[in-house]
Amino acid sequence: MIRLIEKSGQSLTEPVTLAQAKAHLCRDSSDDDDYINGLISAAREACENDAKRSFIQRSFIQRFHFFPSNLEAIQLDIGPLKEAAGITHVKYIAADGTLTTLDAANYLVHYDSFLPRIELAPNKTWPDTRLQEAAVTVEFIAGISPC
Repeated sequence: MIRLIEKSGQSLTEPVTLAQAKAHLCRDSSDDDDYINGLISAAREACENDAKRSFIQRSFIQRFHFFPSNLEAIQLDIGPLKEAAGITHVKYIAADGTLTTLDAANYLVHYDSFLPRIELAPNKTWPDTRLQEAAVTVEFIAGISPC
C-alpha cells in the first residue's frame, strides 16, 4: 500500500520564536532575521521528519492506493493525532468512480499509539475502491497543541 502525505495547511507560528532563537545565538541585529527564521523552519521540519511527529498542529492529507485487508488498519505516518476531531474524513473512490465519504461509524481511531491508526469497527469491512492511484484519502489534524 503506497502512502503519500501532504500538509494541507501551514501554520505561521513556529515552536521557537525569532526572539528566542536570537537570544540563544546572542544576536541583536535584524540583518539575519530572514535567515534565522529559515533555520527555525528547517530545524523543525528535520526534527518532525525524524520523529514522525508534527510539532505544529495543522491538517494533513494522506493518500493510499487502496484500503488494507479487513484484518489490517490504516497506519497514519505522522502524529500525534488531535483527539476527538483528529480525523476530518476518510474518502475513497468507489469501484463505480463515485467519490464517497466513509461513515465514521465504520471505523475506530486509535489515538494512543505512537503513530495513529484507523481500524474497522466490529463486523464492518473496508469498501471496494476503484483501481487507481490515491483512491483513498484520509484528512486529519495532527500536531502538538500550543501551550
